[in-house]
Amino acid sequence: MSDYDVVVAGAGPAGTSAAVRAARQGLRVLLADKTVAPRQKCWAVGLLPPALAAMEALGLGEALDGLGLKSSSDFVAFSPRGTPMRARNPKVGGMRDRCTYIRRRTLDKLLLDFAREVPGVTVLDGCRVDGLVRRDGRVCGVHATVGGRTREFLASFVVGADGARSVVARECGLLNDRPAHHVIALRAYFEHVEGLDDYHYNFESYMTPGYGWLLPLEGGMADVGVGYFAGSRSPTELHSIFERFLASNAVVKRALQGATMVPGSRLARILPLGSFPSPRHRGNVLLAGDAGSFCDTLTAAGIANAFRTGELAARAVCEAHRAGHPDDAGAAYQRDWRRELQFREFFLGSRLRTLVSHELPLEATFRFFGSSDRRASVMGGVLKHVLPKWRLLYNL
Repeated sequence: MSDYDVVVAGAGPAGTSAAVRAARQGLRVLLADKTVAPRQKCWAVGLLPPALAAMEALGLGEALDGLGLKSSSDFVAFSPRGTPMRARNPKVGGMRDRCTYIRRRTLDKLLLDFAREVPGVTVLDGCRVDGLVRRDGRVCGVHATVGGRTREFLASFVVGADGARSVVARECGLLNDRPAHHVIALRAYFEHVEGLDDYHYNFESYMTPGYGWLLPLEGGMADVGVGYFAGSRSPTELHSIFERFLASNAVVKRALQGATMVPGSRLARILPLGSFPSPRHRGNVLLAGDAGSFCDTLTAAGIANAFRTGELAARAVCEAHRAGHPDDAGAAYQRDWRRELQFREFFLGSRLRTLVSHELPLEATFRFFGSSDRRASVMGGVLKHVLPKWRLLYNL
């Protein structure tokens, strides 16, 4: 007999979404995370309107509002030649028209505390999933290390939500290890930052195809970073591009006068893109969030897709559990995420990426969409994931 119906590896947005939704359908869920709270991840993540809507649907809206985070309904972006574009998020449906950035450790604590209170979810932090348990040719749980001891947790389903270097994905032969389908990013926190209210994005020629950012956080802090599509530049350039951004960008230099970098906060990471041509399942093993390579192919945003793929994974698991056919979960999950994301988001995003891949089309894009508030609003809506990507093509 299985210890649980579902083992979820990773307690971030995808894992928490999957665990909570499966438990609410009556399944016994183990939510395992390798770190011990509070987690030490030193980067900020953008909660775009779809991510905020997902958190509200999960029941986290009030707790999120209680954090007092900075938010904004618009942002400022600059082309390689300095052409500005101020875009306001359009209000669509029931979604908020504001975005907020939150330190990842703050978000993860919020999610873990919430999951602990959900009946049917057993949260086990400090539990490192090391591999999959296989018997009679099928997966029936995970091997994990807890407190220095090796343990087995048996389950009918496994959801891998353990990040870009996912052990679960590697065990299934589904890990996205192809740079052509990665964005690489380097960011750091700065403290004692004054007078910074807007979200700034800078498309400098020396980091194309990619961009730098300057984002206000709570408590007089800022998140500063650069990122680019790894298939087009060497990863060894990342640190030099970051240093050049700090030293030469006028907006960044002005904002960071008197500020200091938080020790230990300068970190690089991989963002696995949804263009990765691979299944996101092996029968009763499903991959969600970064483990499944679901970052947007145009913006590299991943939090909203993490919440959504966690939800889709839970739905597929619950349906297969009720039918008594665990191995059918993967095919149902593959069908659902492809229907929602593959063409409308990932395929169109890859095609639209040509607009930011070279300086001349990027400059033309800024001048065209920045020439009217309506066009700028469409650009803002697409980049903040409240409007579908085809709206950009419609306006060209």
